[in-house]
Amino acid sequence: MDLYIFATSDIHGYIGPTDYLADNKSTNLGLAKAAGVIESVRKQHENVIYIDNGDLIQGSALAQYLALYHAERGPREIIRCLNQMACDVAIIGNHEFNFGRDFLDEGIKEATFPFICANIIDETSGKPAFPPYTVLERQEVRIGVLGLVTEFVPRWEKSAHIEGLLFTDPVATAQEWLPQLKEKADIIIVAYHGGFERDPQTGESISLQAGENVACRLIEEVEGIDALITGHQHRQMQGIYKDVPYIMPGWRGEALGLIHLCIEGNGPGNYRVACHDVSLLNSGQVNANEEIMTAIAPLAQEVDEWLDQPIGKVKGDMTISDPILARSRMHPYVDFVNRLQMKVAGVDISCTAIFNAQSAGLPETVTVRNIVNNYVYANTLAVLEISGVDLKQALERCAAFYKVNDDGSLGISDAFAKPFIQYYNYDMYSGIDYTMDIRKPVGDRITRLDYHGEPVQPDQPLKIVMNNYRAIGGGDYPMYNKDKVIQDIQVDMADLIVEYIIQNPVIEAKNSDNFKVVY
Repeated sequence: MDLYIFATSDIHGYIGPTDYLADNKSTNLGLAKAAGVIESVRKQHENVIYIDNGDLIQGSALAQYLALYHAERGPREIIRCLNQMACDVAIIGNHEFNFGRDFLDEGIKEATFPFICANIIDETSGKPAFPPYTVLERQEVRIGVLGLVTEFVPRWEKSAHIEGLLFTDPVATAQEWLPQLKEKADIIIVAYHGGFERDPQTGESISLQAGENVACRLIEEVEGIDALITGHQHRQMQGIYKDVPYIMPGWRGEALGLIHLCIEGNGPGNYRVACHDVSLLNSGQVNANEEIMTAIAPLAQEVDEWLDQPIGKVKGDMTISDPILARSRMHPYVDFVNRLQMKVAGVDISCTAIFNAQSAGLPETVTVRNIVNNYVYANTLAVLEISGVDLKQALERCAAFYKVNDDGSLGISDAFAKPFIQYYNYDMYSGIDYTMDIRKPVGDRITRLDYHGEPVQPDQPLKIVMNNYRAIGGGDYPMYNKDKVIQDIQVDMADLIVEYIIQNPVIEAKNSDNFKVVY
């Protein structure tokens, strides 16, 4: 028997082929496009399985619109697309919790397929909070699918959203469950919402934080895996590692992973994989599924109308044209966000990032689309009480973002540029005055650090506001953690920006000019 295993991962709320940027152009992404790829293969082959590998319901303007303004609807429109695609099983990803457990549960209720994950444990019962696995059948061959997620979820997620849940080591969890699953299934697929700690082909480290991604360890240390589906890192990867086929299908449905297994045997308990191959299929090669596009049309129109509402004006210039220049000195857009964070939190130090290369700042006439294009994450705020040493260490981490190119220009260091540019992990601070000297070694680049005109002392207590991801150490900032959080501000930051501009329809572009980069 030939078995074809399709996988999407990190869809992040994209249904139709639109990226929600300012021009709202159609592109090769979204579940409707992915559905077209799966349809084309189902027409040719009988034994097809479709698995969604997590981070499904958060990340797009559509998902944000549902969560902020129609939470009672939950992510049902997104789940219905998977129902339409005859999805067989979905994995719980780390971003599934971003809008709260109730929001996730509404989606699960709508699904005609199971959501599984073995290493999310109910703290009270000690048992998995979701079904750990499912068993599917194709021509009497029993296919077991074990679900796993990166155990780093508590490092990023708001405590209230994962209250009563424990996240355990995926490798140890797989070692525990695979022998039990093997008694019920002939073929074992592990679907892991996590990525590779190193490139399986070259051995090069590709994980930002040790332990966040453990796909190599799963293959090396867990016996009995016939196929491995990965994700989380938003990379497109395929291959065979230690005779186990693996795929990582990128994100937003731009590609789908396909694992082909040739199965031989003569009855339950006697089937085995005789051969295998892997591929990535680009969703741009097919038309979007018409039924899905028709079904989401009313919601898509609501989202577009919401996004294109003019809500205010900018006096001055808050646009971003050069991604390096905008980060090498205080930018009026960043200054605005930091000042708003300080106002909301009642403190006088703040940090934030320009999250990606597409961030264009705010034009003269501001719409909701401009806000969500710049503030792309569902972050809330947290206030921390830190020391001068903590602040200095955090700034040194930021200063490691840069390098001096051979021609003397300012560039991005390999530590932040590989495997992809991590703009979101470089913060810009307001309320302090500081200088980064990129000519100096990493870890010794902060040559000036003043607060209220005086040098910051190592043991000086300071209060600072930042997003909830950074507040618990996200992005390799161990000097920040939950123990230092003294206040949670449980309001979505993008929503705060929209609300502020509606109440203050003319905002002024200012620049505190409080830091400089020397190179």
